[in-house]
This record gives sequence, C-alpha cells and structure tokens, in this order.
Amino acid sequence: MSPFARPAMVAAVALTALVARPAPAQPPATPVDAGWPTPRQAATGNADDDPVAARLLVYLRLLSPAGGSTDEYATFLGENPSWPQRALLLARFQQALATEPDSTAATRLCNTPALPLTDVHALLRCATSTPRPPGLDGQARAAWIGRADTPAESQALLAGFGTILTPQDHWQRFDRQERAGRVDAATRQVPLLSPAQQVVARARLALRRNDAQAEMLLAAVPPEQQADAALVLDHLRWLHHAQRLDDALALWRTGGAQTERQQAPAIAAQFWRERDGLARDLLLAHRTADALFVANDSADIGAANHYDALFLTGWIRLEYLHDGAHALADFTPLAQAVPVITRSRGLFWAGRALEATGHHGAAHAQWEQAADLANTFYGQMAIAWLGGNTTNQLLVPDQAGRHIRAYLLRQSEPTPSVADSVRFDTTDLARAAEILVAWGDRRHARDFIMALDAQGTSTIDHVLAARMATRLDIPDAAVMIARLAGRDGLTLVHEGWPRTYTPPTSTLPADVELAVARQESGFDASVVSPAHAVGLMQLLVPTAREVARKAGLPATQVNAQSLTDPQLNMRLGAAFLADIAQRMGGSVPYVAAAYNAGPHRTDTWLQTLGNPARDTPVPDAMLDWIESIPYGETRNYVERVEENMAIYQATDPALGQG
Repeated sequence: MSPFARPAMVAAVALTALVARPAPAQPPATPVDAGWPTPRQAATGNADDDPVAARLLVYLRLLSPAGGSTDEYATFLGENPSWPQRALLLARFQQALATEPDSTAATRLCNTPALPLTDVHALLRCATSTPRPPGLDGQARAAWIGRADTPAESQALLAGFGTILTPQDHWQRFDRQERAGRVDAATRQVPLLSPAQQVVARARLALRRNDAQAEMLLAAVPPEQQADAALVLDHLRWLHHAQRLDDALALWRTGGAQTERQQAPAIAAQFWRERDGLARDLLLAHRTADALFVANDSADIGAANHYDALFLTGWIRLEYLHDGAHALADFTPLAQAVPVITRSRGLFWAGRALEATGHHGAAHAQWEQAADLANTFYGQMAIAWLGGNTTNQLLVPDQAGRHIRAYLLRQSEPTPSVADSVRFDTTDLARAAEILVAWGDRRHARDFIMALDAQGTSTIDHVLAARMATRLDIPDAAVMIARLAGRDGLTLVHEGWPRTYTPPTSTLPADVELAVARQESGFDASVVSPAHAVGLMQLLVPTAREVARKAGLPATQVNAQSLTDPQLNMRLGAAFLADIAQRMGGSVPYVAAAYNAGPHRTDTWLQTLGNPARDTPVPDAMLDWIESIPYGETRNYVERVEENMAIYQATDPALGQG
C-alpha cells in the first residue's frame, strides 16, 4: 500500500465539541469598499445611536489613506488608549504634525507627553517650537540610537540635533545596526565613531561581510577591546560559517562562554543561537564531548532559549552518551514549565531518560502526564510510546488521529462565568469587533479581537477571545489566540484547530494540507510574507504558476491577487505538497521539512543525518532525525505539522460516520 493511501474510516464516538464548526456570522448588508465603511455601511451600523460605531468611523478614516488632521489624531489617541493599531495611528499623527501649518497647534501638540515622538520630521518640526519641548532632545537621541536608518533620515536628524548627540550615542547606533545585519547603515555610521571605536567597527563589519581582510582587521583590534561582545559573536559566527570548528571551539573555550555570561539576556540569546548551531555541527563531526561542552552553559539567555539549551544538553547525554541519569536532570525543568509544548517535551524525554535507567514505571507515569497534552507533538509521542509504538504517526501517518482521539476527549477548557462573559462582551473592543463584522470588515475586526486577548488578565480571557473569533468566523485570530494560550498553559483545541477550508481530494495523508496551512498562515487567506509568499499555503507566485501548469490550469491567471482565493491556494498548495511527497518518498517529516526549508536542503539532511524512513524505520530513529535538523525553525515546523495533522484527523467528522 502506498504510504499516502487513505484507510477506510471506522465508526467512532463523535467529538462534537471539537469538530462542530460554528455558524458563520451574518453577511454584511453592503459590500466592503477598500476596507473602509461606505456611507451606506455607516448607516447600517447605526453610528448616530451607537457611540462605539461613531468612534469606529473616525478610527477607520484615520487609518485610511485620506487620514485626518493633527488634532483629530491627537484627540482620538488620547480618548482611546486601548484601541488597536496605536503604533500606526501615532505614526500618522507625527506625519500630520510634521506639516502642521498652525504654529500654535504644533507647539501645543509637541508638548503632549502622552504622544511620544519618534519620526524624524516630527522631531524637526517640534524643534522650531517656542518654547522648545523639554523632552525633545531625549526623544531625538532615542530616535538616533534606535531607528532613522535611511540616509535621508540620518542626514536630517544630524542636521537638526547633531550638537546634542554624544560619542556613546553614535556607538550605540552602530552597535544596533551591525547586530541587526544592517551593514550599509552601519558602514555609514563608522566615520562618526571615535578612532578606537572605528577599529572595532571595521573588524565587525569585515566579519559580517565575510571580507577577505577580516582576520587582518581583527588582529588590529587592541587586546583590551577584543572582549567586545558583538566582536566575539561575529568572530564565532565567521569561524563557524567557514567550518573552522576547531578555531570556533577554541574561541568559545577561551572567551566566548565567559563573554556570553556577562551579557543581558537579550544579547546572550544571540550567543545561544550561534552556540546551538555550533553544537549541532560538532555532533555531525562525531565530536560529542565538544558538542556537549558548547551546549551546556549556565548563561542567562531567557526562558525559551534556556529550555532549548537544557533540551539539547539532555538529548546529547541521553541519545549520544547514554547517560540517562544526568539527562533526566536536564529534562526535569522542561517538564515543570508552563507552556504546553515545552512541558510535554520535557515530560516525554524525562520518560525516555527514566526508561533508559530501568525505571519503567516512572517512565510511564511521565508519559501519562504528557498524554494529557495530546494537542502537542510530544504529547502524541507519549501516547504512541504508551501504546508500544505499533503504529507511530511518524511512520504510519493516517493512524495519527485514532490514537490521540480518546486523550483529546479528556482535555477541557475553563468555563467562563456569566459575569466574565458580560464583562468581556460589553467592552468597547468587543462591541467594535461585532460592528465591523456586521459591516463586512473582518480584517479590522481581527485587530480588535487580538487587542481584547492581549489586554486580558486571565486564561478565561483567552477562552472568551478565541470563542469570539470563532463565532465571528475569523479563524486566523482563533489560531493565534490558541497559540498564545498554549504559552500560558491552556489548551483550546476547538477554537485553535478550525476546519475552515476543505482540502481537495489527494493521495496525501489525511488532513496534512490543513496541518500545513495552519502552520504556514494560521488560515489568514490574505497574508503575504516578507518573502512575498501568499495566502493559506504561503505560495510564491512563480512556484504556484509552475504547479498550475503541471495541473493543467491557466498559469497566466495565477498572481498575488488570485492566490488570496482560499480554494485556489489550497488546490495549488496540495498539488505542490504531493510533488514534494513523491520526491521525499512519502514520509511526512521529510515532506514538512522540504516545504519549510526546501527539497534540496532536505535532500542534504537525508545524506548527512541519514534516512530512517528507508533504512531504520523505527520511531526512535525518526524522532532523532527530526531533533537533528540543524535549523530550529524547521525542527519546530515539522513537529507542529505532525501535531496539527493528528489533531485534524482526530477531530474529522467523517471519522465517526463509519
């Protein structure tokens, strides 16, 4: 049987609470015009009688290309501090302020503390005010250090505020630009640095560019400046990129680790990303002890990175060094974490460590706890391990949902009280979302629902916001809220895995298209990525056209706009997935890796990491293959697609129809 052949569905108890799709919101009375309410839409919203509707009309106009006056922006921002898109409204306010013709009004607004200034032109406009706003120089300095990177912005800010900028300001600006990889902007900044700073800056830029003179410029840095944290990190990155593993390891031993420990968590986190990659390359080079040394560090790198470092350390100890006792100590903090993905990961691997040391009963106890988190990849792995791994979803994908179905039934959500619901539903934000949907404007309604969730004070607010998103037929908001709830330890299966679109018939494993779409776009059919990938399955236009040609569809009609059509996008995405599946031999982990990182890169991993689906088709080997993927984004992607696929299979209404 083909690995993608669908087995016949068997009768099962319906998971009504998990699979029933809510009735869609009522259609708008009039069509949406470019996202802003038309006069007729405004009339249907009863703006004259509803103060929230009236404010919405102002809000949408201020966001629109037409915009409003400086005073209108200032008044609205002052009266509606909790409304969404505040950063955009502040930017529009400053754009209006920069060209405000009324000097008296400009002076008054420049001296409004609640409206901070970050825009270069607004800062320059306020510099002409009399009296000069007292905090203006500080805001200009912050703009210089933290933004204003274009040549025009830089020149304008220097011309207006150059006399108040200090050498430290110039260095902090360069440091931010270079760390962010904004090499051109950082290069323009070098002449403003002191001679001593220029030596370090040129070395950092040379390392960043992989310049042939990098080592010479690095050698020119005086010994007392060699400990510059970013210089050390750039040097480590450069050596690693050149596959000079011995030199990178030596630098880590002699100064890199100590430098990382001296940094604030945000900066130390950058070291962790490099450390993670170096440790994994050392593993590929069969240098396990060195990999463990690099992975195992006590630096304060932030909670999420700390958990990743603990996991990598424990995984090396367990899978490479067979040291279950010490691995258990690494996995235990993860098992006690709040985020459900982290906690299930820790519980599963703690069970593996206990199993390796002969404590089989304790191992099963850990897996039982993980199984209660059946909406997570490692909760699903725990269920498979408890069942003897006879049909693990990593190898038998169409069986994934059957095994977790009963465990999903055991999960429950907090039940909001009547008082909670009334409090939530009577907020301005909730009322605004309802009105916008009545106007046919779900795009802006999404912003209000997300603002409601962000301003919530308890897990109950996650539940209420996700249910509102589901009721108003805004699935991407429901998915995002479910993800945020998961970080707070809450599971929202019904709202978080909507069955909004129906995939086309295919030879792919059941529901893998929905699994990929959820991870790619969260079911936002109109989303466009910075790389110009479009829609549900995040397709690039050239790729989509090629797939359309193969499918016999008119490729000339495939463009960025047409790819926002959910059915076309899903059809082409499913066909693209099927092509990848054929190339990858039908293994879902390989297919997911290839969809995220590209087939060529996945082929390389199959050569360097092995091909367990072909050579050692056992769950342990496939799990280690996933955890060996060098890219953290792709490791996470593969696990989330597997996780999504199992949930969609388990909640498929057809599963209960015999």
